[in-house]
Amino acid sequence: MLLQTAGCAFIDSPILDPDSSFVFVAGGRVAAKVDGKSYSAKFSWKSSKKVDNISIFSFLGNSIAHIKVRGEKFTLKTNDGKVFRTGSAEEVTSRVLGWSLPVSGLKYWITGNVDPHKPSSIRFLDGSKRPLELLQDGWRVEYGSYLDESTLPKKILLSHKKMKLRIIIDKWVLRKVR
Repeated sequence: MLLQTAGCAFIDSPILDPDSSFVFVAGGRVAAKVDGKSYSAKFSWKSSKKVDNISIFSFLGNSIAHIKVRGEKFTLKTNDGKVFRTGSAEEVTSRVLGWSLPVSGLKYWITGNVDPHKPSSIRFLDGSKRPLELLQDGWRVEYGSYLDESTLPKKILLSHKKMKLRIIIDKWVLRKVR
């Protein structure tokens, strides 16, 4: 996988200032159910304030697609070299992968946060800063478990209309912001 830890440190709090130049790397698995069809893949996600790079792999490790988001610009490149640049990330991933990846919101949700630029509703686990559930952009995001005692999510269930995504994050790396 593309995960490298040089110069990075494992930390236990993803509550990050949205205006900072934070970086996270997450790797794991995703399963999707859409209209009775099931899909599954592995992923590697490198995120910074300016760019998100998401690689989607088959369970055998073969590249399926690479997604790059820079501000409002979106590019999806498939393993056979086809490049998609028009439409939203959600529309293009739905067309190419068979399931929609809500990249703009998921950048925040995957770390247990909400997109600070959009209205949301959030419920926390009793006595903690860890979310139990949040609602934003028409998505219900439920946090099934966390990495040890940290605020880093381990299992996340997302649902929107007739689609469900289950994300299991096997590896977290957050770069310390100076």
